[in-house]
Amino acid sequence: MHYLGDKHRTFGIGDSYNDLSMIEMCDVGATFHFSDLSIKEKVQKSYSYVYEFIDDILGGYYELER
Repeated sequence: MHYLGDKHRTFGIGDSYNDLSMIEMCDVGATFHFSDLSIKEKVQKSYSYVYEFIDDILGGYYELER
């Protein structure tokens, strides 16, 4: 992210406490439905599968322009 700067929007998905620092650094953070509630509280949305998150990104659910 240091090398990307503000030129790109970042997305992160994780399911555990060790992923929280990554998720919090990203512009958009997501987790899974089975994740702990304390992780879900830190993200915008939760998913069953990674492909659903990618589909939302590519399908325009998250605005990609800054």
